[in-house]
Amino acid sequence: MEDLSPLLDPLDPPPPIPSELLEIVEKHRHDFNPNRYIIAQSDGGLSNRLRALFAYRLLAYFVYHHAKLVFVWDANEACPGDFLEVFEPLPNVTFIHSNELKHYSQSPLSLAIYPNDRRSFESILYDIDFNYLIEDGAWGELRAELLRELHPVPSLQREIDTFVKQHDICHQAAMHIRKTDLECILKPKQRMGIDSFFHFVDKQTSSHSISHSWRPRLAVKRVFLLTDSPETQQLFLQRYNNNDFALLNYGHNSNDRIVVFSEMTPSLNQSSNSNYSLLNNTVYQCHNFPHLEKEGKKGPSQMTERRYTSLRHTVADIFIAAHVAKFKPTPFSSVGQLVIALKWIIRYSNCHCTTTSCE
Repeated sequence: MEDLSPLLDPLDPPPPIPSELLEIVEKHRHDFNPNRYIIAQSDGGLSNRLRALFAYRLLAYFVYHHAKLVFVWDANEACPGDFLEVFEPLPNVTFIHSNELKHYSQSPLSLAIYPNDRRSFESILYDIDFNYLIEDGAWGELRAELLRELHPVPSLQREIDTFVKQHDICHQAAMHIRKTDLECILKPKQRMGIDSFFHFVDKQTSSHSISHSWRPRLAVKRVFLLTDSPETQQLFLQRYNNNDFALLNYGHNSNDRIVVFSEMTPSLNQSSNSNYSLLNNTVYQCHNFPHLEKEGKKGPSQMTERRYTSLRHTVADIFIAAHVAKFKPTPFSSVGQLVIALKWIIRYSNCHCTTTSCE
């Protein structure tokens, strides 16, 4: 090979880099920065936010080549608290408020900004052609793996563990009754009447054990109640517990058939005939919801998605219910879907019970 070294003068300055190449380098200089991120947001209830959070976290990792996620989480009526108040931090996720969005969106590290999203986990990923990464039937397993990283803060986890142990929750039943905004969103034929929940409690706590040769019936003493309605909570406690409700103070005794995590503040529209109203599904007046306006659904000018439980109470309810042997959800509510997903994880792989086994 011909020696070209004599043709190169080490004292000569290097040739200039073409301007076109400099523009390309400047344009893509953040492409492999480990601090790159996408921005996503959801202003729905807790379960809606969690499914958006995990969907966009997958999107950031796979589609944007291991990018991080910045998630806008503002407390509102539907979700009255911040993520980090009740959960441990998640790897590669930063939580911000909407007043910080401008700062993060204008950074050169920002790769994409997604609008407010209340859709399901699968719907979000379907829309961005995520199927090529996921095998058929693997959505449930994928969601479960993501939920394994969802851990309540230590102080709340201790409260959950104590309640589960005290009431032997792993061998009891639970039900979720959502009688506030869901009554306004669903069509009348989609709503579940309160009588079906009465029947569930009566059947589960019946002293007359019913069994089949192929499936013995579980002996349940009490039913754990999740609800965002103070009236619903009062109705079931008065109907099934021997204590005077005014003196109950939620210190359940061994004869109680309904147990709840903590007391709820009565709502503004509670009335003396609230029990009768609940039986007829008419306690709450339906209001407009911003995400339904595009569907042409009208209502009074006032709008509310008020939850009468704190975010801490809601998280405790969900994680406690995930320990039970039998669960009855409210149809079309994402809270019930979250309980069922966590139930699979907690009961079969990550139970925190100290005196009883979930298996």
